[in-house]
Amino acid sequence: KDEGFHIVFAGQLSALNGVTLLLDALDHLGGDVRVTVMGGGPLEETVKARAARDPRVTFLGLVSHDRVLEEYSRADLLVNLRLTDNQTHRYVFPSKVVECLATGVPLLSTRTGHVEEQFGGFVYILDSETPEELARRVMEVMAMSHAERAACGRRAREFVTENKTWEVQVRRIRRHIEGLWEAA
Repeated sequence: KDEGFHIVFAGQLSALNGVTLLLDALDHLGGDVRVTVMGGGPLEETVKARAARDPRVTFLGLVSHDRVLEEYSRADLLVNLRLTDNQTHRYVFPSKVVECLATGVPLLSTRTGHVEEQFGGFVYILDSETPEELARRVMEVMAMSHAERAACGRRAREFVTENKTWEVQVRRIRRHIEGLWEAA
């Protein structure tokens, strides 16, 4: 494993997805934090420019899903920073959250959609969407022992495996339909 605390972001590179928030938070974090960014979008040039002048930032651009999973496995912390000041945040399907939790790597997330309600016991929640608060929260997670973070990641993976796979969802839908059929 490389030196330093490694944060990984994968997704569309947009302000709505918290890319600017993440980059700005780096100004409040020490040199022992590294960030790998994967994806494409409106802020791609911003991320490239930051990576060119800040050795803590690695920009990989658009990569295969296998490569994303490989980078996730090398991370100490994954981030899901969908900003909640947009009116649509409560309708966001939590696919990115589920994907991240399934890796077993700890996740820091904003309160988008029903993240806290459904996954609050398995994610580190960002209370305020400011660079300072994100940096503070990252430092809190960094201060935890590796064992504590790993245990959180394991619990998250177990929860997703037991509750959020396609097989589990299909069984729920089937039971629902059968119940409707029986009630008719």
